[in-house]
Amino acid sequence: MKRVHLVLLGFLCLGLVAQAVEALADDTGVEAPGAHEVVGVCIAVSSTLFTSITARDLRGAGIEIGDAIAVTLGSTEISMPLDYPPSSVPPGSYVAYLLWGELRMYQPDESLPDANDISAGTTVRVRLLEKAKYARPSEVTDLDRYWSDVRAVAAEAVPQLNGAPSDLPPLHVSGSRILDAEGREIVLRGVAVEDPYWALRVEARVLKRDLLHIKALGGNVVHIPVHPEAWKLVGGEAYINDYLDDLVMWCGELGLYAVISWKTHGDPETRKVSEEMYDPDMELALGALTLLAHRYADCAWVMYSVFNEPGAFMRWERFRLCMIDLVDAVRSQSPEAIAIVPGVNVAADLSSIPANSIPRGNVVYAADVYPWVWDKTPWREDALALLAEGYPLIVFEWGFDVPEDDAQFPDCCQYASQESFGKPLVDFCEENAISWTAWIWSNDWCPHMFYDDERLQPTAFGQVVIEGLSDEALP
Repeated sequence: MKRVHLVLLGFLCLGLVAQAVEALADDTGVEAPGAHEVVGVCIAVSSTLFTSITARDLRGAGIEIGDAIAVTLGSTEISMPLDYPPSSVPPGSYVAYLLWGELRMYQPDESLPDANDISAGTTVRVRLLEKAKYARPSEVTDLDRYWSDVRAVAAEAVPQLNGAPSDLPPLHVSGSRILDAEGREIVLRGVAVEDPYWALRVEARVLKRDLLHIKALGGNVVHIPVHPEAWKLVGGEAYINDYLDDLVMWCGELGLYAVISWKTHGDPETRKVSEEMYDPDMELALGALTLLAHRYADCAWVMYSVFNEPGAFMRWERFRLCMIDLVDAVRSQSPEAIAIVPGVNVAADLSSIPANSIPRGNVVYAADVYPWVWDKTPWREDALALLAEGYPLIVFEWGFDVPEDDAQFPDCCQYASQESFGKPLVDFCEENAISWTAWIWSNDWCPHMFYDDERLQPTAFGQVVIEGLSDEALP
């Protein structure tokens, strides 16, 4: 499941946001943006203000990270830096930052000024004040070099592993089962980690620590999301060199299989998608998967998920043709690697696959199972039918938040409970030897698995995941 904010209200799809901005200009006399201005609307406000303004909007106006900007909210104008997501902000000050391609504002300890007058639909105007005014830290002017240094320090925070290259056996598909080279059935159990670009560049997190924790709990696979937006932002080879290589190698050293997931949503033919970060462009996907499969062709522990969640109204017959091309891109470089292909309707519908499967070997089918899928679709029946026809299945994403955590997390999503969803899903997978990777090993992405950065305080969802990995109930 993509990171879902409480602010993504039903009427605020990208098209309607654009219409809302146009309507504001037409009906309320809001001035059109100048050469270095962007106008949008407020989506929601608390200590964090969420806006409809995107990174692309800002780049189009010549506004970039490190610039000084003025943000006008209704009748109030505030000057601040445009920054990366803040680790800390002095009380009484403000920062604007980009996260998941969206512009947000944050002010600790107290609400934004005139908060009572700011609500969904309030006009937000961003104006450039001064280029490159803020460096981080002040003595560093090369931000790429600075973030490279941050990444190096983060990687060294956990001692380097001194191990031979991975001796994990390659996996292959036989009927509905995943087998190793000696014919033993392997049921994958693991979690998704954060996109390494966001984790290492933006948040300076230590992913090796997470892998050590996942391995210690009993996991045998790590789901590594690669978002097209990040890939395009830094370039494919730079993304692999700077953010992905270490993570893949650490998985191998620890005896963890790695699934590199090309994290696309929407329609791969028309490129219709709700958020730019999930760009479904086929040409981009073909190039990325070819490059990734070439890079890790000799890494027997690496598998590839070629697409994440197709649009809700895309039919399997049309989607299947695109998936064959993407599987072939992987096969052109890694002929034996497992390729993972989702069902349609945001990876919730498997019903059409048995009668019209992907005509390639070593393909595993994927479903993203969230509470609405569990409660309101015939997913379980379709999953059993798929297995009965001899096709393997992985629940590639699953998770939930609980309403009690609303105060802790402003972006809770997919409400359920351990009893109504989490434990029954894990039990169903266990009874039917279905592999799974839970989404997501994080206290920031949604649904939330932990309360803390150290990943030591699991949420209700996190408790189910830990028990599922370790086969032991938590006290």
